Amino acid sequence: MALSIPRLVRFTLLVFVALSLMGGVSQEEEVRRNARLRGEFDFTNTRSCVSNRARSRIAIALLAGTWAKETVSRGMITYNGDGTGSLEADWLEKRNLVPAASGRSMSGGIVTCDLSYRVYPDGSFTQEAICESETLTGPGAGEAWLIEDIRMEGQITMRGKFMMLSDTAPNVEFLTRLWPETEPPERAPVRKRVCHRSSYAVSRSPKYLN
Repeated sequence: MALSIPRLVRFTLLVFVALSLMGGVSQEEEVRRNARLRGEFDFTNTRSCVSNRARSRIAIALLAGTWAKETVSRGMITYNGDGTGSLEADWLEKRNLVPAASGRSMSGGIVTCDLSYRVYPDGSFTQEAICESETLTGPGAGEAWLIEDIRMEGQITMRGKFMMLSDTAPNVEFLTRLWPETEPPERAPVRKRVCHRSSYAVSRSPKYLN
């Protein structure tokens, strides 16, 4: 999927915020730490979310038409060693409409993300992502969504060979529909969801050294 202008603007702001969080750490030290996380990682991810079906940010109703979703994905994460990176993955999702008697369905698709991360002295790191997800099969096929406010914490182990990431608190995310297009764009459907993620990754070529 091509990088949309709204996504590019949001990612630029995301990187700016990440750089502004350095606090008392010098820029040189921040650069040195982030350079410790570099290379390509094969990963698997599981995600559980509760999502509403509101039509706009103003009219979000957490209990109206709620979806309970379980998603598995696999793909590749690339860390550039400078606090930025990218992700590409395939996903498969099961949706249960609350109450459960309303039915369930399966769908599948692809997702690409721009990442911003910060590494700490003990090998832990924080990561934020802005993603575009496209549904290819099942309900919603042909739709594409911009996903914002994805935050995770991770730990690098075995000198960079393995990596674990997860949410440490319930994460509220916003999804804005990119396709089919809506006119005017500000009236595009928006959904809100609360998610928990857990990921495990293996480096293709370890670059992390103490």
